[in-house]
Amino acid sequence: YEIICRDWSSDVCSSDLNLGISGPANFLVYPGIYNEQIELVEVAGTSEINTISFQSTTGDPADVILQYSPSSSSENFIVRLFDSDEISFQGITFQNSGTSPYGRVLVIAGASQNVSFSNNVFIGRDINSMSTSYDVISVLPDDSSTCNSVHIQNNSVSFGSTAIHIAGFNEQNVGQGAMILNNNISNFGFRGILLSFQETPRILDNIIQGKSSTSTGQSGIYLNDCTGPLQIGKNQIHLNSSFANNGIYLWYCSAIDIDPGCITNNYVDITEGTFETLGIS
Repeated sequence: YEIICRDWSSDVCSSDLNLGISGPANFLVYPGIYNEQIELVEVAGTSEINTISFQSTTGDPADVILQYSPSSSSENFIVRLFDSDEISFQGITFQNSGTSPYGRVLVIAGASQNVSFSNNVFIGRDINSMSTSYDVISVLPDDSSTCNSVHIQNNSVSFGSTAIHIAGFNEQNVGQGAMILNNNISNFGFRGILLSFQETPRILDNIIQGKSSTSTGQSGIYLNDCTGPLQIGKNQIHLNSSFANNGIYLWYCSAIDIDPGCITNNYVDITEGTFETLGIS
């Protein structure tokens, strides 16, 4: 069934979803600027067939803008998914419009899985320093839970400390199936893509452009403790830090001989920093 959203509020979404679903649910959002934040939790009845989607009626992210100014660590998000499954967002702009030290835009937490964001615009805060409070897209474990099958595809992601940060819990409880495909990632202060404790991630066909002339070290793609036949391919990386630049950096990543990881056909363009300059390390 379809729900037309002319006044898109978290109360409207919650009231419709609290009872659960028995079939696919598609929220169609009319053009407008919505000054609020959205938080979704587990919805009864979701499955591979009974999915939940939010999309603009026009398909143009410029027509539907969801913006908010967080004022505390507990509300440091524009959209937060917790233990949410089978949810997708398409054709929407999400913007952190605040001036406080809380700069996240999208937060996915708990045991969320099969979550997809495509053809959206994410606008974080303009910052040079390293701080997870300013990560634009933040997928972080809660206690021992990890998120699986998070797909971020065909989006524009700009500003923030790290543009896209996806983390598992530890070596025994890793996230699986992360896909970051064909995104335009720009003007981040610290890292473009940061993944840790992930199994078989795919990072393909992204354009990754750091802020110009920042004194904070920059990394285009940084993987920490990732395992399996990971794929990093056809990415364009441009870094401009005057201090340190690492195009693609892998730390304690491993696979097996018969099913190796693959890093191929990436383009790395980096400025020489005063501390270090590494293309692939």
